[in-house]
Amino acid sequence: MDEKLTKAKADRDTGFVFDADNLTLGNYVDRWINDSVRDTVRQRMWERYEQIVKVHIKPALGRVKLKNITPTHARALYREKLDTGLATRTVNYIHTTLSKALACRWKVANRILRKESFRILLGYRSFLVVPV
Repeated sequence: MDEKLTKAKADRDTGFVFDADNLTLGNYVDRWINDSVRDTVRQRMWERYEQIVKVHIKPALGRVKLKNITPTHARALYREKLDTGLATRTVNYIHTTLSKALACRWKVANRILRKESFRILLGYRSFLVVPV
């Protein structure tokens, strides 16, 4: 019990406190954009992050609860975007934005959004079938 309390206090002090049961990815990335990104990057980069979130991430994954996000969600998003003809570079930006947002929360984004899997997805676009 003492370990959990210590961890909760440490999380609170580093800004990790939120209601995980009710927080959706859409709400989380909105908070991430405004609280963590806005004052740390140039204006144009912040606008690009905001555009990626509003146009691509929130419509596809915005309603999924943050605690339920899995690698399958990310792979399905990337596959959907590639199949609609979106440029590989833009899908890479989506991946980077989503990875940074989740890394800011968990620091284990490589487990959730494996870079190796993403490279394979982009490198062998016409040969790879991603299970959804």
